[in-house]
Order: sequence, then structure tokens, then C-alpha cells
Amino acid sequence: MPNVNTVLDEQVVLKCECVDRIFLNGYVGRLQDPAALSYFLCQHRGEQIPRYEVVGEMTRNFKRDVGTFAEKAGVPVIEFERRARKEDVAAPDFDKTTREGVVLIGTAQERANVFRAPAKTKRKVGKFAATRNSAFVNSYYFYIFDQEWGCSFIKICSYAPFGIRVGLNGHRWLIQQLLHRGISFEPLDNGIASVSEPQSCSVSATGSPPPTYSASSTGGSTGSPTPSPARIALAATATNSPSCSWRSAAPRSSTARSTGASSSRR
Repeated sequence: MPNVNTVLDEQVVLKCECVDRIFLNGYVGRLQDPAALSYFLCQHRGEQIPRYEVVGEMTRNFKRDVGTFAEKAGVPVIEFERRARKEDVAAPDFDKTTREGVVLIGTAQERANVFRAPAKTKRKVGKFAATRNSAFVNSYYFYIFDQEWGCSFIKICSYAPFGIRVGLNGHRWLIQQLLHRGISFEPLDNGIASVSEPQSCSVSATGSPPPTYSASSTGGSTGSPTPSPARIALAATATNSPSCSWRSAAPRSSTARSTGASSSRR
């Protein structure tokens, strides 16, 4: 007696394996505990004594620089609503973009492990006693269009120790490869419904994505504002290439737009 899985397997006419998501987690290696924060404030920032106010000044300066960058580049800045699906919010901006670079900046209040000054009543003269714990703070999402990766983002926490996450989508990378090869296909929200050359789709998916993102950065960023200290180590973690089954009917001849965006999900 056939079960649901058997029936569905018989209807799959296009099956392709590719990396689903790749995340690069950025951190300042020598700024992960209160003692390191004290050293940073004195040795890197040139303070005679570590002052809590310096960290707040860095956060305010970063927010100001983000606004300046967005204004000069003509990039919209929005505030994400709570529980909003950020990729869906950014999709219209990706649809209408014609150039590489930042297409949207979004802010969101999210929980992060950050440094905080003790209450004034608990401070002691001559003792630096910053703590690090969980708090809701502003994070900035820079949504970027890239010719190789398609839609991607860089998330920066605006509070010390300024954690960073780079998000890449393997399905969007595959769509870009098909576009470069001139292969017609119909995209889904996170996959492909049909393709004119199924074998080429499999070859593109199993190829190694090009290393377009730098593994380290010093002295800040040339393209968008980032907090200083800026020696950022990026530790790459990728999902195990899962099997992604895309059901499709006969291939269609229309070619998808460069963003690979779709309003339907399957």
C-alpha cells in the first residue's frame, strides 16, 4: 500500500542538491570579556582610565555614520516590525535594483550578549566592573545584492562587542549561476519550480561557490560604516548540503529576473 512519501516521490520530476544557507559569524577576538574591554579602552582608544561612556559614544557614532552612509548612497532605512519576515520585507527593494551594493538598511530590536555598565550605586572608585549579559539592543541589517550570490545580508550589532553575521543563500546563488549561463527557469521562494536544462541545474548546484567575501577585515569598512575596533575575525559555518526536492511540471520558457524573487512558496 503506497504511503504519502511514496506518492510524493513519484511526482518529483526535478531534484537538486545544494547548500541551503551559509552564515559567517564575526567577532572581535580580543573584546569578549570585561578585562579585554578595559584593555581596549585604554590601549586602543587612548583613554587614561577605562570609561563606560566611550562605549556609548561608539554606539552613537555608529548610528550616525549609518545614517550618513544611507543618505549619501540613497539607500532607504526602515525599522522592522516585531516578528516580521525580514527577507520578505526586503524583497521589493531587490526586485527593483539594477546595481550591486546595499539596497536596504533595516533596524531591529533583538536580544544580544553585550557589555553593560553597572548601576551607579554599585560602582566603586578605581575599579572597572563592566558586565556582559543579555539585553535587547538595536541591530542593523545591510541587505546587499551581489552578481554571484544574489540577495544577502550583513547584520551588525550596534553595542559592544559589536557582533556581526553575514547571511548567504545557496538557492539564490544557484539562481544567479543559471542566469549567467542563460538558462530559462521558474523560481520559487526558496527553490526552482522548472528549468529548461535540468542537467545544467545539477552541475551548477554542485559547483563550489566563489569566495567573494573576505575572511578578515582591519581598520573598518570601505563600503559601509562599521564600529571601530575593527579587527574582525569571521568564522564560517555552513549547513550540510541538504537534499532539496523541487516539484515541477513541463519547463517554461520565460527567464526569471535577476533577483530570483517569487511571491509563491511551495
